[in-house]
Formats: sequence, C-alpha cells, structure tokens
Amino acid sequence: GDVRGDGSTANPYVPNARYQETVLLAAKPNVYVDASALPLVLYPQDVAKILKEWLTFAPEKILFGSDAVVIDEVIGAEETYWLTTETIRYALALTLSEMVQEERCDETEAIRLARLLLHDNAAKLYGLP
Repeated sequence: GDVRGDGSTANPYVPNARYQETVLLAAKPNVYVDASALPLVLYPQDVAKILKEWLTFAPEKILFGSDAVVIDEVIGAEETYWLTTETIRYALALTLSEMVQEERCDETEAIRLARLLLHDNAAKLYGLP
C-alpha cells in the first residue's frame, strides 16, 4: 500500500469500511470473523488497527488460522505460514500493548484476548479441546 502523511499505509484492495462492516456482522449469533488472510495482504501496523477494532467490539467472534498456501514454486506453504504467523503475532503485540497503554484493558485481559484470537474462539466453535 502507499504511505500517507501520518505514516500509516493504505491498501487499495481492502477498504477500512469493509472491516467496520465485519464487526457489525459479528454481532450476529452465527457469524465469526476470520482474520487469517489479513497478514497476507496488509502490513502489520494495518493488521493491528483492524485487530484493535475487532477485539474491542467482538473479541469472542474472531478466528485466526495461518492460511498457508502455495503461491508458486518459490513461495510455498512454509513461507506463507511463517509470514502469516509472524505478522499476526507482531500485529497482536502492537494492538494489545496499545490497548493496555490506553487503559482499555489490563495485562491479564490482554493475555485473555490473545488466547481468544489464537486458540479459544476456534476451539469453542469447532468443539476442540
């Protein structure tokens, strides 16, 4: 994406309004939000902004998987797995540290939110341990 004057990036493929609509849909009982593709198409700082909004309004409805895919003979599933997991971890750290600094939550709640996104929500939805 291109860089704006404030240092943030813009991604022409995924408008911010789409992410706001997603949060509204997550309020429905049978709708979950999948964050898996975000790290493949956005910078970590942009993923962090989206996660912050989603974790604020629908923390029990967000899922993450690696979305590891083969892009071509050079970029295989291993590379996309690494990219998505590293990006989501970094973005989640940015999000949660900012939320703690802004006193939206304490460290214990931040850890709970991370567990929800990275494991607990999917485990509950799919009936896994």
